[in-house]
Amino acid sequence: SAANTLQEEGLANFKIIEARNYVGGRSLTSYEFGRDTPVELGSSWVHGKIENPIQSLADQHNIPSADTDYSNEVFYHEGSALTDSKVKELNKNKDRFLKYQEKKTI
Repeated sequence: SAANTLQEEGLANFKIIEARNYVGGRSLTSYEFGRDTPVELGSSWVHGKIENPIQSLADQHNIPSADTDYSNEVFYHEGSALTDSKVKELNKNKDRFLKYQEKKTI
């Protein structure tokens, strides 16, 4: 995090200002459609596995990952791959969510 880096560099008197009303940067899960339909609004992919702190955390916690070229998408929930019908259902919810967000930001 920014605060850790600043402290490691010897700075002790600083403030971290978040651009949004939550702490966490790009990582954010929305439960706008209920607890059974989480929607990731932030960091869904780890870009670059070498020297990436997010990949290090995933490795430490035995969270599986897979390389992708975006043609081989597989969606998981609680460690199991989702069926095609569930993915279609989630895509419908995603479309509803995006329309809802668009109305909120206009």
